[in-house]
Amino acid sequence: MQQATTFGRHPSLPRARRLDDPARSVRALAVICGAFFVALNSGAWRVDAGEPRPGLGVYLTHGEEEQIEAYEKWLGRKLDVIMEFTPGNNWDELVGTRPGLGLEWWLGIWEQPYRRRVVISLPMLPGDGSASIEKGAAGEYDERFRAIAAKLVAAGYGRNTIRLGWEFNGGWFKWSAQKNPKGWAEYWRRIVAAMRSVEGAQFQFNWCGTVGDCGMNPADAYPGNEWVDQIGCNIYDQSWHPNAYPHKEGEETWRRRWRQDNAWRSMVEWGNYNLNWWAEFARKKGKPMTVPEWGLAGRKDGHGGEDNPLFIERMHRWLHDPANNAAWHAYFEEDNAEIRSRLYDSPQYPKARERYVELFGTPKR
Repeated sequence: MQQATTFGRHPSLPRARRLDDPARSVRALAVICGAFFVALNSGAWRVDAGEPRPGLGVYLTHGEEEQIEAYEKWLGRKLDVIMEFTPGNNWDELVGTRPGLGLEWWLGIWEQPYRRRVVISLPMLPGDGSASIEKGAAGEYDERFRAIAAKLVAAGYGRNTIRLGWEFNGGWFKWSAQKNPKGWAEYWRRIVAAMRSVEGAQFQFNWCGTVGDCGMNPADAYPGNEWVDQIGCNIYDQSWHPNAYPHKEGEETWRRRWRQDNAWRSMVEWGNYNLNWWAEFARKKGKPMTVPEWGLAGRKDGHGGEDNPLFIERMHRWLHDPANNAAWHAYFEEDNAEIRSRLYDSPQYPKARERYVELFGTPKR
């Protein structure tokens, strides 16, 4: 059974992640072999022999270091990755052409010690509809991305991971590859070439889709190994399989477990472009696998698993299975009008919250 699209987001809104200005920061959003090495972020955190893997990350906040410290205290361990999103409602924001706004503002929100852990989610197109994949593929935006790269390097982000044009296989962002996957891949190559051309740039580029059949084969938009450093896929505990969610009120425990099993398998094992497909694609390409966004799901339409500790357990098992070669992952700590995933400082999912800390926190001795 093929899944419905993973999310039906407004195309210009990465969930609730709108970063219009600094005064209104709305909470939005080398294969490991031989020497067991993969360069991530600034290169300060690496997966070497003896280092824990996969690396643990979170999306939680924009530049509020005290929240990261509190989260680490709650979890009982240091985070390896801090997931972030740069503003992108228009070109001024995306490129940071106006002092104190957009990218110019974002570059200063994290203190230097935190910057080396930040994974940067960078839009390929502004959200206002003023640009196109076709013009990008023709090179019209090369200089803009060179300017972005120069600013990132100057701010100390020159060796970070760039998650460029994430969830490209869906239809909700302006940079969707569905209508023109070949043009999208060419545009990706031009962006990467432009950003790499800047002196001091040593970025890692993460090619990230979303789980399930959203109407295209993601492989059709693969830019080629020369232009990709990591492969990623996002997954949430939501399913439109007829034998999965929604749960029915008053149903027996065994049937609730049956729905959870079907939901997991519909996302990870069944249908086109499931999570296992992405891991196998990464293996064939010789790239480390990543899961830049994952989380529980509470939805108004009922198609989320809500307080599901079994999903937490299964994600832990999948991420730590050497066959999947997961280099890092990030839990998505956010509630918004579309989906509720938050565990930290929230009472909504007590069983899953406890299991998350048990499995992903400091191992008990």
